[in-house]
Amino acid sequence: STTGTITGRAQDSSGAMLPGVTVSIASPSMIGGVRSAVTDALGTYRFVQLPPGEYTVTFELTSFKKLTFEGIV
Repeated sequence: STTGTITGRAQDSSGAMLPGVTVSIASPSMIGGVRSAVTDALGTYRFVQLPPGEYTVTFELTSFKKLTFEGIV
């Protein structure tokens, strides 16, 4: 089977890593609905075994504006 991964690091505008950010992904291709993870001490997040498709990725952290990216392939 063919699957993919979405991974990255959450950073603020100065480039500092952001631990504790809730990262959520959603796609019509996914079974089971939205998946969420919290960034680690280095701001890293990772979603594995994702079916091919377009994804919406959302980042949320108290005191920061919610950030959403759509059309991630």
